[in-house]
Amino acid sequence: MRVIQLSDLHLGPRNHGATYKQEANREAWDYARAVAKQLRAIASAPPKTGNSPREPDAPREDELVVVVTGDLTDEGHVNPAELAPAARWLGTLPGRVLCVPGNHDVGNFATARASPTVSERFLAQWESEIGPDRFQHAADGHRLIGLNAMLIGSGLAAEAEQEQWLADELHAAEAAGESVWVFQHAPLFLREPGEIREAREHYWCPDAGPRDRMLRLLDRPAVKGLGHGHVHRRYDQWHGGRVYRACPALSGTHTDADYFPRDAQVDRHDLACWDLTRDGAELSWLPTGLETTTRYVG
Repeated sequence: MRVIQLSDLHLGPRNHGATYKQEANREAWDYARAVAKQLRAIASAPPKTGNSPREPDAPREDELVVVVTGDLTDEGHVNPAELAPAARWLGTLPGRVLCVPGNHDVGNFATARASPTVSERFLAQWESEIGPDRFQHAADGHRLIGLNAMLIGSGLAAEAEQEQWLADELHAAEAAGESVWVFQHAPLFLREPGEIREAREHYWCPDAGPRDRMLRLLDRPAVKGLGHGHVHRRYDQWHGGRVYRACPALSGTHTDADYFPRDAQVDRHDLACWDLTRDGAELSWLPTGLETTTRYVG
């Protein structure tokens, strides 16, 4: 199967009361529709056969999986009217579509030093309009696991339920001999697993305690990588034999700060691709040709 990851779409109303929001939302919708069209073309392209090279835009196997790693909406948590239009857009995507929420969908994790935080009300809104806040999908010797990263460190009952569910899924994958690929909105770290972050960096990742608990849970040979969004950047990092992939924002904004890993592709608008077969995994980037705008944070 070919997995194409989208993240940070920030789909909001074009008639927003703030002019700058109207412009940003208009561009976000334009980008989302352009990429949906591109994905439909990929899904309809016939794969190469025999000894001929595979077309770069053709899925390696029959199944195309589109994974959306959060911030589907721009303010869906506080303006739930944004959720239904975003759900309809998801329905325009080809293949199997799997989705988890981000902080703009269900609220920030409790230690992000930003409000509003994740709540049962926000979670219920998401489930009503979009669906479950986690997923699993197994095929071709691989298991995709989607997590609601905003629950990490929240103390909500759903956090403990998700951790137990994750442990059960990992056990099932190991029993089946599957490789595991985890997808969530926020990264567990910015530079390295045991990092100590300054106050200005807390927005991006869970605190050390919840982070370390999740890293211990994922520290097993079956887990091959984790894909996330949230940071509006593109990079691959390798730690402990696993890849940690940051998927750029589909909304077209690129975030820059001195504490982020260096990103040599700041002017490229790409999507993260994961070609997963019984022979292994091949990671690549799919260019969209869309423009990016850099924003600078403290």
